[in-house]
Amino acid sequence: MTAESKLDEAAFFFDKMNKASLATDEWRYYFSAFLGSIRSVPYHLLYDYAEKYGLGYSLEDRIYPKDFKNRANAQNNQQALSFIRWYKSEWDKLSQNNVVKAIIGSRDIDVHRGIQPLQSYVDVGISLVIGNRVDHVVRDSEGRVIQRESSSKTASPNPADSKVTTELPNLPGMHVHDACKKMLDLMRDFVREAHKSFP
Repeated sequence: MTAESKLDEAAFFFDKMNKASLATDEWRYYFSAFLGSIRSVPYHLLYDYAEKYGLGYSLEDRIYPKDFKNRANAQNNQQALSFIRWYKSEWDKLSQNNVVKAIIGSRDIDVHRGIQPLQSYVDVGISLVIGNRVDHVVRDSEGRVIQRESSSKTASPNPADSKVTTELPNLPGMHVHDACKKMLDLMRDFVREAHKSFP
């Protein structure tokens, strides 16, 4: 089935993204390919089941849930109608998930406007020695204090304490790799549940 093939393709590009340096051309190419692959999984699932239920689509035909339902109704194919009701219900739920919305939005921008710029910020640890007290201040990239600690022991700045976070502008608070992994997991579950419910 082609939905599994698209999942494998998305997983391949996700793996390549994780091995490439973030925000390089290589990483962006893999990210773009991941977005295209993962977005096509639900459409491939429709094609898989249209073929399974003999709805008569050719490779050139585009399938949307409404078209699938119309053909299933015309053929009075109850199995296909049951599947499309399940598909529509599950996809409607998935479409409300913030990660799904963000990844689909990023894919649409990538396809129609070019790669979406990522937002990065660096948490930089700075230690200030005042007398025998050490204040450790963590600021975001705009200089806002996000953490402050004081101690009476001597400390020095530790670059290893600095952390870079890169996220999609339409999904603040989640690293882009975490968002892609979550989307991959959600699509795997969607396909797995389809096969379990409609073997």
